Amino acid sequence: MNRPSSFSGGMSGDLADTATILQGVPEGERDDTLFRWACRLRRQLGDGGRRIVELAVLDAASRCMPPFPPNEALRKVEQAWRQDHSDRVPDSRRLVAGGDFVLDEPETIPAVWGDGERVLWTEGEGVMITGHQGVGKTTVAQQLVLHRIGLRAGDFLGLPVTKIDRPILYLAMDRPRQAARSLRRMVAESDRQLLNELLVVWRGPLPVDPAKDKDQFADFAAEICPNVGTIIADSVRTSRLASQTTRSAPPSTCRGRKS
Repeated sequence: MNRPSSFSGGMSGDLADTATILQGVPEGERDDTLFRWACRLRRQLGDGGRRIVELAVLDAASRCMPPFPPNEALRKVEQAWRQDHSDRVPDSRRLVAGGDFVLDEPETIPAVWGDGERVLWTEGEGVMITGHQGVGKTTVAQQLVLHRIGLRAGDFLGLPVTKIDRPILYLAMDRPRQAARSLRRMVAESDRQLLNELLVVWRGPLPVDPAKDKDQFADFAAEICPNVGTIIADSVRTSRLASQTTRSAPPSTCRGRKS
């Protein structure tokens, strides 16, 4: 049987509309089209509409050319329900009126590290410290921490650092004992109480993957460091590698990266 001239779907194109799919999906495109259609129906109907989606996909499967096996069709629905669609749901919290978006932004850049037009770390955003191994990225990040919590006064590398009264979460994922020895050289026993109050350290690999599930990571950070104000990741490369092998309102972030 010839392919309908109006059909447009499959892996390389946009998904056809429902009426076209119900006319029959050609062999070679049935698997991908039925799965993507099941995903679309799930987003439209919500998780409570699974039985309706199953019946619709079974109907479409019977009209395929040749017919698509019912058990395989139901498997497409199962895969659609396992698929994470959270990133495709519009977040109303990100919507803002145009005038408010433009005119409510301050003329001067609110800075964590910097002043005026000379800003290295903007409030509410992240900063990444990059460089080859051994050049001092961890040392720079740790000195920023000490300035943030008030154990260092004055400018750092020629720029002011804004103090924070909320705890900092330091993710010591890359050689934590070495990071501890580095920080130990910058503080004294008399600093212990303030460090205990405003610095929380996680040693070793993370049990979650920040790159894959930011909400899960945010929950993890809030659980181990309530009211966290800043997250220091030492290092981004280590967090990604660790998450691949272990499988196990947003704060500011300062991230170190290995080249």
